[in-house]
Amino acid sequence: MTSTESRSPAVLSIAPVALVVVVPLFFLPGAFGPFHAVKWLAVCVIVPAGLAVCAALGRLRWPRWQWFVPLVVVSVLATVFGVAPVMSVFGSPNRNDGLIALALGIGAFVLGVSACGDPTVQRRVLRAAFVTGGLVGVLAVAERLGLDVAGLGDAGEVSRARSTWGSATFAAAHLVVVLPIAVAHLRSRDSRWRIAGLVCSVAILAGLLATGTRGGWLAALVSVAVLAPAWLATGRPAEGSAVLWSAAKRENSPGVDQRRTGGPILVVAGVVAAVAAVGVLVLTVVGPQLDRASGIGRLDLWSTTPSVIADRPILGTGPDTQRSVLPAGIDEDFEREHGSEELHDRAHSLPLDTLVTTGILGLAALVALLGVLARDFVSNLRRELVPTAIAAGLAGYLVTLLFAFGDPVMDPIPWMLAGLLWVAIVPSSGERSTEQPRSGVRMIATIGFGCVAVAGLIVAGGEVLGETRLDTALDGQSSGDLSAALDELESAVSVAPARFDLHQAYSRIVVRSLTEGPEIADTDAARSELIASAFRHLDDAQAVAGEDPDLLLDRAELLTATGDPDAALEVYDRVLVLYPQSFRAHLGIGLAASQLNQLDRAEEAWRTAADLAPGDGRALVNLGILYERGGDPDAAAESFEAALEIDPADGTAAAGLARVTDSPEN
Repeated sequence: MTSTESRSPAVLSIAPVALVVVVPLFFLPGAFGPFHAVKWLAVCVIVPAGLAVCAALGRLRWPRWQWFVPLVVVSVLATVFGVAPVMSVFGSPNRNDGLIALALGIGAFVLGVSACGDPTVQRRVLRAAFVTGGLVGVLAVAERLGLDVAGLGDAGEVSRARSTWGSATFAAAHLVVVLPIAVAHLRSRDSRWRIAGLVCSVAILAGLLATGTRGGWLAALVSVAVLAPAWLATGRPAEGSAVLWSAAKRENSPGVDQRRTGGPILVVAGVVAAVAAVGVLVLTVVGPQLDRASGIGRLDLWSTTPSVIADRPILGTGPDTQRSVLPAGIDEDFEREHGSEELHDRAHSLPLDTLVTTGILGLAALVALLGVLARDFVSNLRRELVPTAIAAGLAGYLVTLLFAFGDPVMDPIPWMLAGLLWVAIVPSSGERSTEQPRSGVRMIATIGFGCVAVAGLIVAGGEVLGETRLDTALDGQSSGDLSAALDELESAVSVAPARFDLHQAYSRIVVRSLTEGPEIADTDAARSELIASAFRHLDDAQAVAGEDPDLLLDRAELLTATGDPDAALEVYDRVLVLYPQSFRAHLGIGLAASQLNQLDRAEEAWRTAADLAPGDGRALVNLGILYERGGDPDAAAESFEAALEIDPADGTAAAGLARVTDSPEN
């Protein structure tokens, strides 16, 4: 055995282990979004760097590649003919679910197949995965108890534990994937790993409960159902013959056997898990995270998608374009119930999101790919414990995606584990080809993947810098230093040009300066330059995101603030085509129409806005002012009173009510 071959397991395990450890645990408290950007950086570097190592060692393999190709082709076509091609490549801000994400997911599968053929690598990856899950679970429980272990400063305000993922849904999905692996290690030959499996199983289960994610809980039950037959079928082989995979396939055991560990440890595990479950369930029941209306809200959201899918049924609108097209399906009831302050940019169901973005062809390609891999797994598991545990976690993850959307920083982990499982159990997958790739091909592949890793470091690293500078800019905005905030955003845009939300933030600060103060520009020339700069930023944002309704609303509000209500109304008309029931659009139409003295149109728009957002008093305050100026104090008082019922601390409404009730006419 050469020295290179002897070092191969250690070298090959670096990237897969880093993927299951670094991605779940990394976050950056000093950024506006502490979680996604730094995880995206990790994925963009780890996956191609791992593939470069595999290429250098001549280990690159891509089984079932023919079934991946249709999904890639359809996604590319959907991008080219979609509504926002640039955004479909890079993804939307803090989502990044474009073509690059698809390539990284596929790359993670290839990494799992290429790097994890050795049982030693498999053992390291699986142990790292479930131990990391245990840490995530512990932090989830601590967060639910109000302990700010992560140092984010908002643990007491969180009703559903997010742990290190920034989202209860993603945290639950991660825990569902690793829980069966931890449980399988309760039958490790090594007592230390049996204890680790027990501790981590309890921590993962408690963390899963603390997320308050019912889709995750259902997924965990599915995982149990998949794992149970293998667990029950585990026998008592003769001492020394226990293996993790089938004895006919593996001589080197990755460390878990089929031996029953006896009653005591299972009793202890059951008691501890039951106590932890009861404790966390008490917290979830008395806490607010189990919103009884959230399930109905998810059904409401799904109901908005059929009309959007029907507009482009074959190829969809392009990867990661939901934020631009889903608002078209929102009706009055949905807007009234759920509002538009939070952008509805996902259908929260993988099949529906796939139909929206890549159409029927995309869904068919995805289902075919998953079906082929599932057939490979099911036909080769043979009730082996740990392979079945991996498959159970993957099945559970698919269940979570029925009630959520794929995440480009979470998806590579199950994809890599799927590759590990494939190379471990599918016949002949562990055999190395006797004909190695030529050195020139290996060098080209190594350099190519290395360059991709460097590019990922630069591009995704720029997004991390953009996140930190955005956070600084928003701090400056809060303190009233708008000029410094704009300077920070200019710097952020220079390192993350595809982040069109940075351009949005710039234009919104300019609008605030023009409408509320403080003034940034001290001369007319400086003011004109500031306004021109804001429009340039919106132009750059639309070059990435296309006719995005949120960006169009920003443009219309900027036009109104700069004294061009006619142009603003034209933009609002475009918005209503894309988002007919937008409260924000109708509120803005009223402001622009009032500037043009189109009082009837302003009244109609504000009445519509008040109906669409019964919990927002701004339209009612505007109506009160309109009626007051029109000489109708009774109608004005009624509007002001309605606004105060929504927000008793609204000073403008209170002052208006005082004026009209104290007027001589009353």
